[in-house]
Amino acid sequence: MHAMRISLLSCLFLTGCVSTSALLIAPQGGQQASCLQFYQDLDDAVFANSTEDTGEMRIPGFPYLRGNRFFASFAGASMSDSAYAQWLEQMRQLDENARLTEFANLPRDAAAGLTSRLPPGSSFRQRLNECGRALVGSDSFKKTDYKTELADRVAVPDHYRTWQQVAGAYPLLRWFAGLALDDLHTELNAPFQLPIEQIPVTGKPIRYATRRPELRR
Repeated sequence: MHAMRISLLSCLFLTGCVSTSALLIAPQGGQQASCLQFYQDLDDAVFANSTEDTGEMRIPGFPYLRGNRFFASFAGASMSDSAYAQWLEQMRQLDENARLTEFANLPRDAAAGLTSRLPPGSSFRQRLNECGRALVGSDSFKKTDYKTELADRVAVPDHYRTWQQVAGAYPLLRWFAGLALDDLHTELNAPFQLPIEQIPVTGKPIRYATRRPELRR
């Protein structure tokens, strides 16, 4: 039992075994519900075939948005309704572009399986666009708690390893890096500390100067 508890805690805190579906925060009902299923089907195919685009950050609970450090810098900022809507739209476009790339990289049979479930007469691009706009345009984004949740989740995590910071790995590496940089600076600056007649010269020296303005009489 004790070993099982340790394994469970390790899973939760080290590898993030919590199901993403439990974290899903999105509008429900009608077209929105079917669109969420569309995103889920796409994610299932993408992850099963390892074609995920890692250029932009997925936002947990908001499968129709993606972020980066620039857009994350606006999280929690005071914005007008039109500015907030534009912020959402830009993140929706990030997701749309990434998903088009992911879909294009899917094996033919996986892509065919997704397109077979599209509404009649709809292409993958059209469905992706209309679903993204439907979810971003939901009234849910008018709620304060919804905005707060998005602001908390859009933050881009850094790639520092906390245990190494605590253990002192980064300070130690910084010390060695500092020594190497000091040696490099000394080496690069050495020629500039010599008298001009002692500076090694290859070829013919050329002196550059600003052009003197002509005097008008």
